[in-house]
Amino acid sequence: MQVNLTGKTALVGGSSKGLGRAVAIALAQAGASVVVMARDIIALKELVEQLPSQGQQHQFLVVDFSSFASFKEKIDAFFQKNSVDILVN
Repeated sequence: MQVNLTGKTALVGGSSKGLGRAVAIALAQAGASVVVMARDIIALKELVEQLPSQGQQHQFLVVDFSSFASFKEKIDAFFQKNSVDILVN
C-alpha cells in the first residue's frame, strides 16, 4: 500500500531514536514535512539532515517532556506559527 502525504505536516514526539525516529523517516518517505521533537538537539539535527526529502521542509523542536511548563511553553509557541495535519506522540 502506497500512502501519499505530500503537502501534509507531521509532528513526531520522541523522534531522536527508536520507534519515533522510524515513524519520522516513514512519514518523510511518504512525502510529509516532518517536525521531529525530543530533548537531544544533536540527534534531532542529524535526523533532519537524514530525512528523505522531495521538497519537504523538515525541522526540529527541542522539548523536554519531563518539564510540563517548558513543554507547554515551546508547544504553544510552535502552534502560534505552525499547524500540523498528523500528530504522533
